[in-house]
Amino acid sequence: MQGKSPPLPHKKPPGKSLVIGLLGGVASGKSAVARLFEEAGAHVLNADRMAQAILDQPEMVAQVEERLGPGLAGPEGRINRKLLAQKVFQSEEARRTLEALIHPLVLARIQEELTRLGKGPNLVVLDVPLLLETGLERECDHLVFVETSEEEREKRALHRGWSPGERSRREKTQLPLETKRTKADYILNNSGSLDETRKQVLDLLGRWGLGWLDP
Repeated sequence: MQGKSPPLPHKKPPGKSLVIGLLGGVASGKSAVARLFEEAGAHVLNADRMAQAILDQPEMVAQVEERLGPGLAGPEGRINRKLLAQKVFQSEEARRTLEALIHPLVLARIQEELTRLGKGPNLVVLDVPLLLETGLERECDHLVFVETSEEEREKRALHRGWSPGERSRREKTQLPLETKRTKADYILNNSGSLDETRKQVLDLLGRWGLGWLDP
């Protein structure tokens, strides 16, 4: 792990929550890193899980099919995520339409959770793909860039069942990797084993003086 600068002081008074934002490319393993923080006692706010819960609501299913076309819901009445992803990552208009429906609701839930968790000495990790694009970095005390080689990210994407080139197409809808890397306070290398990544997470916890956590 590389720290671009000496450990940063907490921006919040003692006893308040510390908020960490994760940055990185598509399939870099941000959610895996978030789970390691969770193992150590952090509260993880996962935007993708929130979005899925919102998409599963019957009223949202109806709105998605009305705005993006019929056939996106399966026989059980839930949106087929694979079909939806194919549609929105092939059409800029469709992607923006979906974002307009889902993003405000996800952001509202994240803000609600930040308010709730901010009342105590908690470590909160934001696992949000569009963290910088949505302005959520302003809620963060530290930003951590999860660095993973392009070769490894492509391998992980294919393992998910994505077709070749899908990772790259999705990444083009986000800010450039170098922009994210430059914004980060810390760089965490996630190209190795899980144990190697865990060691870096624990090192960060030590730098931040989070003795009240129990790794």
